[in-house]
Amino acid sequence: MGSFDSRSFSQQSLAVDPSFTNAEYNTPEMFKQNMQIALELLARVQALARSALVGIEHAYRPGNNPMQTSADIAALRQAHQTLVEHLRASGVGALPLLTSPSPELPSEQRLMDETTKAVQVLYDRQKRLQESAATVANLLSTPDTSQLNTRKRERE
Repeated sequence: MGSFDSRSFSQQSLAVDPSFTNAEYNTPEMFKQNMQIALELLARVQALARSALVGIEHAYRPGNNPMQTSADIAALRQAHQTLVEHLRASGVGALPLLTSPSPELPSEQRLMDETTKAVQVLYDRQKRLQESAATVANLLSTPDTSQLNTRKRERE
């Protein structure tokens, strides 16, 4: 994974668009621009975090460069700080962060039904195992009549 030049990125992304005047900082256009910058910074933080994680995971593998991992971690810290500063300065950081849509939580009744069904399946499986074990035990404990008859004939 390559390293990123965090200084040029942060200066570029935090540069104020000269087309906006002081009165226009709270406009929807400025908000959109601040959101776009925040998303770009966030993508950069994610990429650096992945790169650093891969470097850490492969630390003891041949061909891994620990200096690159150190550089990625340093760049990650800088990119994180830049993101935090942008979120504070722009006001975008005051908004709630929405993650990907969470899966629908099942109802309590559905959970009970699924649990009951799973327990019943396990119970049936255990019951079949016990019945099979009992059959095997009965077969092993009853004397083989053919062997007994052979032994009786040998004695006679």
